[in-house]
Amino acid sequence: MNPDHMSFEQLCELFNYAPKGRPLDPKEAAELLGLSVDTLEGYRTRGVLGWLAVGARYSTSEQVAA
Repeated sequence: MNPDHMSFEQLCELFNYAPKGRPLDPKEAAELLGLSVDTLEGYRTRGVLGWLAVGARYSTSEQVAA
């Protein structure tokens, strides 16, 4: 399966993840992806996250759109 073309529900199933009804904090997201928080933050600032960017913010001070 190509993650670029998977629905949110398919990604949740792939990663055996049950949504929490809120955005993940960096520690939770890094753990889910098997990365360190520093690596995840580096990817985020360089725009590497691609398909994970649904609901993303340009700044951590921005509110997430519902």
